[in-house]
Amino acid sequence: MTANSSGHFYFTVILLTVYSVPTSAGLVNISPDQEEAKQWVLQEYSCAKSVIDAPRLHVYTPTSVRRLVITASVLAIFAIVFFLYILRLSFHSLNKGQHLSQKTKLLQRRFLIYLCVQVSVPLFIFIMPVLILMYMFGTSAPIGQGGGNFALCCMGFHGALSPMSLIMCNDSYRNFIFTKMRCRCVQDERKVNASCSAEQIAARSTIH
Repeated sequence: MTANSSGHFYFTVILLTVYSVPTSAGLVNISPDQEEAKQWVLQEYSCAKSVIDAPRLHVYTPTSVRRLVITASVLAIFAIVFFLYILRLSFHSLNKGQHLSQKTKLLQRRFLIYLCVQVSVPLFIFIMPVLILMYMFGTSAPIGQGGGNFALCCMGFHGALSPMSLIMCNDSYRNFIFTKMRCRCVQDERKVNASCSAEQIAARSTIH
């Protein structure tokens, strides 16, 4: 796939239009009538009576943001399709590169795969709370505290999974970590064998 400067410009304008127009349409008249919204909050959450009249408080109801949730879902699907298309084009252009050696192609292919893994891990972790909120606003279904706890657990996994993906996708880091683990296991095994041998020698000397 080749394109000149004007082609890139037109492609960028099309993407901007596809994203901006539905988003703008979803944001139009998204704010509900505040009196009705506050009445809905008091009916659903009686504990909010003490803060419902707080200054500069703006209330959104699930019905008012449902259109925005639908728009965001459609744009997310479009983004996934566009990402897969760009990824396929990248691998296709890499395979057709005649001026590159096989080793360079292999390294670039591995780089693309590792880059996709490192980007996908935090993306899928942080998208889980967003999906839970979209489900709550879209269906008006009370998930409860369990849904919030699950979302927080997903976000907490990011601190562990992101470094692990970085280590596993980098040959130098992975070899260093595995070498340290093997050396540590060998040292522990030698200590255990030495301790067992010392105990056996002590037991034999006691018997004799």
